[in-house]
Amino acid sequence: MWFERLDKKQFTLYSIQEARLNTAYWLAALINYKSETLDETPITMSEIEAFVRQIKLVLKETYRDLPLQEGIGKQLIKLQFRYVGFFSHHFSKNIRKRFLYNCLGKEMPGDDQIVKEEMLFIKRKNELNLDEYSSAECLNEKWDRAIYMTYDALNLRTKASASWTTEAKDTTWHSPAHERS
Repeated sequence: MWFERLDKKQFTLYSIQEARLNTAYWLAALINYKSETLDETPITMSEIEAFVRQIKLVLKETYRDLPLQEGIGKQLIKLQFRYVGFFSHHFSKNIRKRFLYNCLGKEMPGDDQIVKEEMLFIKRKNELNLDEYSSAECLNEKWDRAIYMTYDALNLRTKASASWTTEAKDTTWHSPAHERS
C-alpha cells in the first residue's frame, strides 16, 4: 500500500489531515440531512451553526498543516481538501434558503454539481498513479472505482431519461378519432 512507504511522522500527519477532512465532510452531510428532514427551528439552526463553525475550524487546521505534508500524502490531502472544501461550503451556505427549497420539494441550485465534483475528485485521485505505491488488493481504490462507475452509470441513465422525455414531448400522437373531427 502507498501509505506503508510514508515515515511515521508523515503517516501520522496524513491520518490527522484525512480525519479532519472526513469530519468536515460528514458535518456538511449532516447539515444537508437536518435541513431535509427537520423543520427550521431555533434549536436546529443552532446545531447547524455549530456544525458550520466546526467545519471552518477543521478546514483551517488542515490548511495550516498542509505545508508540513510531503510527497504523495500532500498530493492526496490537497485533492481531498479541494473537494471537501467545495462540498462543505455548498451545504453550509444559504441554510435558510435550503430549508425553504426542501419545504417546497425542490432541489437546491447547485446540488447536481456535487456529484460532478466527486467524480472529478475520484478521477484526479486515480490519475496520481497510486499503482506504483499500492497493490491490486487496495480496497480504497476499488471503492473509488465503484463509486465513479456508479455515478457514471447514473449520469448516463439521467441523460437517456432526459432525451426520452424530450423525444416524447416532440412526438405528437394523434388518435384516429381526433383526426376525423
